[in-house]
Amino acid sequence: MKKILLGLVSLCLALFVGVGIVSAFDTTIDIAPDVFSSSSAGTYVTVRTLLPYDTVDVASLTLEGVEVSKTEADLTGNLVAKFDMDAIWNVISDDETSETDSNREQKGSASSDFVPLTFSGLELDGDAFSGTDIIRVIR
Repeated sequence: MKKILLGLVSLCLALFVGVGIVSAFDTTIDIAPDVFSSSSAGTYVTVRTLLPYDTVDVASLTLEGVEVSKTEADLTGNLVAKFDMDAIWNVISDDETSETDSNREQKGSASSDFVPLTFSGLELDGDAFSGTDIIRVIR
């Protein structure tokens, strides 16, 4: 009985140490531009955060699954991430059904939707974070 108990304790300890604990937290973000359309000018979608730049694994950053194109620190040292606008537009457009697109084209009218975009990544210590901002999309 002692051998079984000792074996279970050893196994639990090995799993705890081997796997580690990953924590996740929400962060506040601001996405610009906050209004998108197919004629939006610009190269990048910019995500501003309150995360210190030097604590973030910049290679892990995504916005709706799109990998980061460029990163920098703002004047206060916080992370600013930039994503390819065409790639983000493609993600937003894929959410729209082709039937709805054709109906709008036939009517000749535009519509707008409010769409949440989620930014996520890892800190250098392995902690995951994410933040969501809502943008307006004019179709």
